[in-house]
Amino acid sequence: MDNILNHNRLKARLWRTRNRLTRLALFDAFFLPFGLAIVFAILIASGVLSQVSEGSRALLVYGFVLLIILAFVRGVFRYRKPSRDEAKARLDATDPERPLSSLADHPSKLTGETRAYWKKHREYLNQRALQLKSPIFWADWQRKDPLYLRFLLPVLLIGLLVLNSNALASRFGQAARPDLGALFGANSLDVSAWITPPEYTGNAPVYLTSVGNDVTVPAGSQMTFRVHGGSSMPKLRRTASDGAAPLQGPDVIPLTRAEDGAWQAEFTVSTSQTIELRYWGTRGTWRVDTTQDQLPDVQFVSDPEMGEDGKFSFRWEANDDYGLAEMALIISTIEASGIEAGQTERMVLDLPGAFLPSAKDTARLNLVRHKWAGLDVELKLEVTDTGGQKNFSAPVEFKLPEQLFLEPLAKSSQEIRLTVLREDESYDELDEELVIGEYDGLGDRLNAAPDDVQRAALMLEAVTYRPEIFSDDTTVYLSLRRAYEAIRGAREMSDLEMLDNLLWSAALRSEFGTLADAARRLEAARRALERALREGASEEEIRRLMQAYRDAAEDYIAARMAEALQNGNQGGGGNPGEEPPNMVGGQDLEDMLNALEDLTETGATDAARQLLDDVNNLLNNLEFQQGNNGEGGMPFGEGEAGEEQEEGTEEEQALEDALDRLSEILEDQRRLNDDTLQQRNGGGQNGRPQQPSIQNDPNSEDPFSRGETDPNGEMGSGGQQDEGTLAERQARIRDQLEAFADELGEDSGAGSGQSAEEFERAQRALDRAAEALRRGDLDGAQWNQDRAIQEMRDAAGNLAEELDAQRAQRRGETGEETVNEEDPLGRPAGGNRQNEGDGIEVPDEAERQRARDILDNLRERLNKAEDEEEREYLKRLLDRFGS
Repeated sequence: MDNILNHNRLKARLWRTRNRLTRLALFDAFFLPFGLAIVFAILIASGVLSQVSEGSRALLVYGFVLLIILAFVRGVFRYRKPSRDEAKARLDATDPERPLSSLADHPSKLTGETRAYWKKHREYLNQRALQLKSPIFWADWQRKDPLYLRFLLPVLLIGLLVLNSNALASRFGQAARPDLGALFGANSLDVSAWITPPEYTGNAPVYLTSVGNDVTVPAGSQMTFRVHGGSSMPKLRRTASDGAAPLQGPDVIPLTRAEDGAWQAEFTVSTSQTIELRYWGTRGTWRVDTTQDQLPDVQFVSDPEMGEDGKFSFRWEANDDYGLAEMALIISTIEASGIEAGQTERMVLDLPGAFLPSAKDTARLNLVRHKWAGLDVELKLEVTDTGGQKNFSAPVEFKLPEQLFLEPLAKSSQEIRLTVLREDESYDELDEELVIGEYDGLGDRLNAAPDDVQRAALMLEAVTYRPEIFSDDTTVYLSLRRAYEAIRGAREMSDLEMLDNLLWSAALRSEFGTLADAARRLEAARRALERALREGASEEEIRRLMQAYRDAAEDYIAARMAEALQNGNQGGGGNPGEEPPNMVGGQDLEDMLNALEDLTETGATDAARQLLDDVNNLLNNLEFQQGNNGEGGMPFGEGEAGEEQEEGTEEEQALEDALDRLSEILEDQRRLNDDTLQQRNGGGQNGRPQQPSIQNDPNSEDPFSRGETDPNGEMGSGGQQDEGTLAERQARIRDQLEAFADELGEDSGAGSGQSAEEFERAQRALDRAAEALRRGDLDGAQWNQDRAIQEMRDAAGNLAEELDAQRAQRRGETGEETVNEEDPLGRPAGGNRQNEGDGIEVPDEAERQRARDILDNLRERLNKAEDEEEREYLKRLLDRFGS
């Protein structure tokens, strides 16, 4: 039999039968897990799994995976590979005579007679064995798979794969990432995330999407997460971005329960990082980049310079990426000052606005009271941004201004004051208790005081030993004596701080008398009003400060009058019974104050600040003239003699007429300048200025009009029409100036050679301006117009000086005194016209009311305008004339 089994034909059939048995055994053991896998794939490919909820999908995915694994394990245990004997038996069973098993039989008794039959029998069995066919096992397959699922399921899967080929990637990808957290409420999480920039930036919070967002925020921002839902604690996982600084704080931040039941976490974002919200997987990813706060920058735009009023000023400029919080001036002593170098003091400067990213301004400081007044110092600007960062400008050297005192006692008081203030040593520590002095038990520690303080006490004792020698002012004596006793009783340098005000007041009192208090009140009121204008205070606050300034000005004038009366008007005046020329009436100052109040009410803060400085300078330069009876000085009002008009010569009258005519030409040129500027800002065609209508009512008056308008849109001046383009108007003004200069030259009694040269330069500038207007070069035209106006102003100044000289000469010839070269407000004398040559133009009431109407209409029109170009034009007008 072994020989027949080794026959190639039989071996092949036996191997085939064993393979078929093996497939049958594998199907029996592993059909269930593979069938589940195919069913799972069919659910994915068909999209059924995508239609169910996240929780159901996760449950199905993990359920199928678990069933497949269990079924596979079961199959492993059930599977048994068929043996060779099983294959031989199944192959042998295909023949009813079972040749393979029959060949294994042996005769019970083999004789010579039966041997031949046995041999033929085995040959027959061998032939039957070689004729055996491998069984198909159809019945077995029918029994194990009666529904032919082994064919139907793969075919169905292949068909679905073909039909849904476009969505297969997303569907299988979705199934490959089941959201197990959905079973625990992860799909119902409500995530709120936002970043709050630092307060110094002034930026609004940045809100993030619930699943992710890429943002850039300032370093130091506060990030907040709030998560509603979920049965367990979510966590935040942070990872520093490539190249960024290491994270500050933990990498994993657990969220904690808030009072409202939400999960919450807050942390500071100081470097660029990626943040993940973890809750049964990643629920959101946010990339946050940070920017560092840059140092502010500050510099002197101009070197400090002294003013005529003893103040010094300088222009500065500062910038920051977020905002400026504080500006200060650092004053440091240097070796050239004569005292110990390296001492510093810090003075805070006013910013033009709060939290501006860039600012420029002019600082005007009065440091005559400073302890280093009169010394060379080093000045530096210190700027602090809203984030607290500081930076400094390049240093400059400057000599601080000092108050000039002429009275000996005032100079002594100031010297004593500076001696004490500049002392930087401390009192010695005494082992014994305070020594009781002879003055009613007042403690005396003078021996423990620094050397300069002891020297100051000695100086005070010297000037108060015989008060009748130095001063008859009891107030000054008592102030100095009080300062001496304060030094004697001081325990430490801080006890001497009150000497600053005390000795300064004594010095002012000794130098200026009772006027010092009024001057201080006036200066304090001016500073408060200027600060309010600079910082954009409320209308009520500015109105209150304006009234305080009025009151302080009246007190100051009264004090100056009292001083003049007390001193017998030693400043001199005119002849008794005769009022000095150019006497400015009290109404002049009242008009200026009214104009200042109107400027503040109309929002013209820059102009108001300038006029405030001018008014203050005039008050400081007041000169009081002797009255009719020679007993006192009166700065305002007119005497009886003042009611008579002074008669001048024909030459003087000619000069006055020329000045009036030149003033008219200047006024026309100013109007043309305004129209040229309007043309530059608002646009127009053919050299004609165009402007939007401010009034909606066609019957109402246009507040922009200075006169009537012609049909072509040209505006007249003073109610008369000016026809033609800007270039034509410019040419006419040039011709008027030429005619005026020719008439002035023909009159031998009027005009000077210098004035003629200025008129020639003005005519050339007007020629260039007209030519520029014809070309449409508005920038060049306006530049030449400004040059022409300046030349005409200089010429007018020369004419005024010539008129003053003629009047002075005439008065000298008639015996009149000429000591009054300035009027009571400190302005040059020059004819009967008030305010001539002082550079201050005070608008009358009608002009101020018209300015208010124009500004109101501009603001109303801006609020209603819809056209963007018109809005920009109106904004420029308000920027130029409204602030």
